[in-house]
Amino acid sequence: MGGVSIPDSGGGRGKKSLDAELQLVPFIDLLCTLISFLLMTAVWNQISRLELKQGNAAPPDPTEVSTPPPQTIDLRVEVHEKGFTIVENNKIETPVACTGLPCTVVKKQTDKDGKEKELLESTYDYKGLEERLKEKKAAYPDNKNIVVVIADGVPYHEMIKTMDTCLGVGLDGISVSGTPL
Repeated sequence: MGGVSIPDSGGGRGKKSLDAELQLVPFIDLLCTLISFLLMTAVWNQISRLELKQGNAAPPDPTEVSTPPPQTIDLRVEVHEKGFTIVENNKIETPVACTGLPCTVVKKQTDKDGKEKELLESTYDYKGLEERLKEKKAAYPDNKNIVVVIADGVPYHEMIKTMDTCLGVGLDGISVSGTPL
């Protein structure tokens, strides 16, 4: 243990010395715990980060030389119980149906310990979605933004697979919308 000794202030009037003992072990334990949490969160922040973009509300500078804007498209993928719908500029819709209905099937399986587990089996057509998104990307190569809209009954892992498909095509400006379908 660490200790601090303060010399007597003099005089023999029966004053006790002011020795104090610092408890360093709990302090070191606390410090180690905080450092481990710091390291875990720093690694987590590097692994899973999702870039969010916010629009600029400032008006354009009139003295600035304007260049023609790149040709882009307002692209949205809606994930619902019957498959995907690709919406282009809020007008053109391209449906991509599931390979089987319903799109997500819950199957019960018994493991070797005799416990029953529920497994989700997906029949969403991700290859078809990827092909349609590649066509849209080829038509508008400057576009990197897409909005993924998820219906209420769609499992979370389907949203993640849809986002991964968009990233694989080159659409990395992904936004997730909570707008009801």
